[in-house]
Parts: sequence; structure tokens; C-alpha cells
Amino acid sequence: AQGAGDDALSANRAVSQRFEELDDSEKDAALWRLVDALPDDGRLIVFTNTKRRVDHLANMLWAEGFGASAVHGDKPQAEREKALAQFARGEWPLMVATDVAARGLDLDGVTHVLNFDMPRDVENYVHRIGRTGRAGARGAAVTFWNPAYDKECAPALAKIARDAGQAVPAWLDAWARKGGKGKKGWSTDHIPTA
Repeated sequence: AQGAGDDALSANRAVSQRFEELDDSEKDAALWRLVDALPDDGRLIVFTNTKRRVDHLANMLWAEGFGASAVHGDKPQAEREKALAQFARGEWPLMVATDVAARGLDLDGVTHVLNFDMPRDVENYVHRIGRTGRAGARGAAVTFWNPAYDKECAPALAKIARDAGQAVPAWLDAWARKGGKGKKGWSTDHIPTA
């Protein structure tokens, strides 16, 4: 959410933020644990950075009997609209998407967000997790963090979580202290001081 009258970013305090330190080989199993633990009325958006991964994960979920919509920019507009409508109506409790679904869409009732891949910048992180915790509801965001290539994001993630009143795991705090200003798009300069 953006602050009134400025360009500073902050996370919705109604969204719990959890971070899991995983390498890519561990992400699929962690996704299954999250899907298995989803409440019966839960609705999850899984964000990835590539269209190929969206299709792969959606197909994997379908193969295991979970209805999942797949939304990315290479899908024809009619297919994207159909997938979004199926998710919005609750026909499929899962949606796998690129950042095309991170903002500007009216999707009520999203209970969980998973950053399967780290977003490309702070703004997309805040918009992704902001898909849940709307209209007075509580939400949960889980972020898979890979030490091989997400180190530069640590300072901003820790700051966003702390500013929203969330616990920061010791491992993320340690990386944040080593981190410096962060890579392009992950600078803490745009995040207001709490």
C-alpha cells in the first residue's frame, strides 16, 4: 500500500509475513506443504517470475488433483479473464501467476499469497502480498528466499516485515545486516522509517 501523498511503500499490517530459506530444489515440497495446510475455504495466489514456471506449477497442481488457474502475459486476454473469473468465483482455490496479477485486479477473498520466486523489486513485493488482507480480513504471505541469489533483498524484506510488526527470522536478520543497500529495485530508500 502506498502512503497518502507520497511514494513510500509499506506492507499491510493485516498480512502476516513468513519467510522460508530454501534452495530451488526444496521449493516444490514447500509448496505442497503450504497447499496441504490451506484451510478448506482458503484461496492462494502463487507468484512466480516466469511464464514457464506459472505453467509448470499450474500443471503440477492439476496433476495432483488441485484446481489451479494460470495467469501470465502470454495467455490470450480471453484465457486470462476466464482463469481470473474461475479463481474469483472460487471454482479453483489456487492461482499461479506472474506479476500481471499483482495489482489492478479486483480479487476478493484471497487468504494466502506465496512468493515462490522473489519479486524483482520492493514495489512488486508489497503489491503481491497486498492481494490478501483486504477489507478488514486477515491474510498470510509466505516468501521463499534463496540464499544463492536473493541476498540483496534481505535488508528491504527485514525492514518491511519489522515496519509491519512482523517477526524477522534470525537467518534473514543476519543476511540483512550483511546486505548493504540492496540490488536495483530492492533499496530501502523508498521504504519509510516506522
